Amino acid sequence: MPEITANHPRRFEGITKQYDKPPDFVICGRCEGHGSYNLKLDQYGPGLHFRALCPSCDGHGFRHKDACEDHKFIHLRKLGRCIEEMMCTVCSTVRVIDSSD
Repeated sequence: MPEITANHPRRFEGITKQYDKPPDFVICGRCEGHGSYNLKLDQYGPGLHFRALCPSCDGHGFRHKDACEDHKFIHLRKLGRCIEEMMCTVCSTVRVIDSSD
């Protein structure tokens, strides 16, 4: 099961591009409009890859034209047992992350 790098030719294998881009939005540069990317190929069998949603566009494949291109999140505070508040140091976007199962 090969690890996938940022320029691996198969990093978007099996993932279709997102085409419902609103007018004030641009294609995400990190995932190239796919919304997710492969982390490990054939992790769960042939053609079944371990994937991650793109953190720059939240899996949409596009982002608002004025939004941050590549978020760098830091921990702000813990809101509960598995809930944390994070903030991007580049654009000041605040997100609440739930890590529970």
